[in-house]
Amino acid sequence: MKSKICNEDIIIREIHGQFVFMSKNNTDICTLNDTGSFIFKQLESQASLDDVVNEVMSEFEIDDAAQVQKDVQNLIQSLLDNNIVPAQAVASFQQ
Repeated sequence: MKSKICNEDIIIREIHGQFVFMSKNNTDICTLNDTGSFIFKQLESQASLDDVVNEVMSEFEIDDAAQVQKDVQNLIQSLLDNNIVPAQAVASFQQ
């Protein structure tokens, strides 16, 4: 899969609806569960943070927008910390 937001040295595979990220430079592997994979798809579509939060709330029937926003931002930080995405790709989602 070709990504719009991932670093170039990341290989992405979607397996049964979940994303697996592998680095070309080492043996690091990162996987996302169903919720994380759903959020990643929203990030790939370049939706706004509010749109991502609303989509997650709708898809998973969650009422707490503040918690969902925190969870989305935590996922984004994890993607950054693991060098999966560059900062500029997700700058609009960070506060």
